[in-house]
Amino acid sequence: MHQGHTEKELTDILERLTQMGFTGHVSQGVE
Repeated sequence: MHQGHTEKELTDILERLTQMGFTGHVSQGVE
């Protein structure tokens, strides 16, 4: 799964989801 998705990019995505208040949904949705 190393297709150019660096930790920095993944972290940026997580930060955006956090700002949108999506962390709760992600935690429960992706078990």
